[in-house]
Amino acid sequence: MTNNAEACHYITEHSKAEVLVLEGNFQLKKYAGISKDKLPHLKAIVVYGEAADPALVAKCNFPVHSWEDFLKLGSDIPSSEVDARANSLRPGHCASLIYTSGTTGPPKAVMISHDNITWTAQNIIDHYMYLSHEDRIVSYLPLSHIAAQLIDIYAMLLLGGCTYFAQPDALKGTLTSTMKEVRPTFFFGVPRVWEKIQEKMVQIGRGITGVKKDISTWAKGLATEHCKMLQYGNGGGAPWGYFWAKRLVLNVIKEAIGLDQCKGCFTAAAPIAPETLNYFASINIPVYEVFGQSE
Repeated sequence: MTNNAEACHYITEHSKAEVLVLEGNFQLKKYAGISKDKLPHLKAIVVYGEAADPALVAKCNFPVHSWEDFLKLGSDIPSSEVDARANSLRPGHCASLIYTSGTTGPPKAVMISHDNITWTAQNIIDHYMYLSHEDRIVSYLPLSHIAAQLIDIYAMLLLGGCTYFAQPDALKGTLTSTMKEVRPTFFFGVPRVWEKIQEKMVQIGRGITGVKKDISTWAKGLATEHCKMLQYGNGGGAPWGYFWAKRLVLNVIKEAIGLDQCKGCFTAAAPIAPETLNYFASINIPVYEVFGQSE
């Protein structure tokens, strides 16, 4: 979480959070010293990833638990009580609060219901491509955003698929390494992620000269033509030589960035430049734009 302490306090109070789960002491520090009357609904703080700093714990006005100790608190609760609470839920009840960014004033909480989540996740599975329990994705975007929640958690739960969590510094350069290891079959990226991959690929491409450069340019031209056929019709066919372009160049590029087994690539959350879409089309990676709202 990159929010400052004041923003964290606002969301905690506004959501009437009863349990706060924090990653490490950096986040715990934001709540050290805040009085109980500022967060009247908060009952406990749970810290995972590292042991809570005793000095920070001493400053907290709320019970602070490790993740392991927090789990033990429920050891004496009978399963029947858990089942009763689960059975009391209704499809229209609120399942998640998504705090929007980019709005005027304080963040607004979007109430997402259980049926909203399950219907939308199932819609992604049914209509975007054929997905199964054998599919896998890389989770690297903040799970505070509904797009990441839907794709990384709920859709994979419905499928029985596999979610691989990237390193914390994924957006600082390690994402491609994770992608090469996982070889995701479904990949979602906000425009800036696609732009950073493009920048790196273009930089590498500047070092290619001579015959290799000519072959690369030829292959990219055929890939662009093929993607246009897919987009605008013409039976979705392939231009002459496309098969060899894939074998010699395009498949090698896909493998280099870990997308050689990817069935579909998507982008959303912000406008993406046509130049970026055209670049990926030229290396035989059509990126599809998805439109939606947090609601």
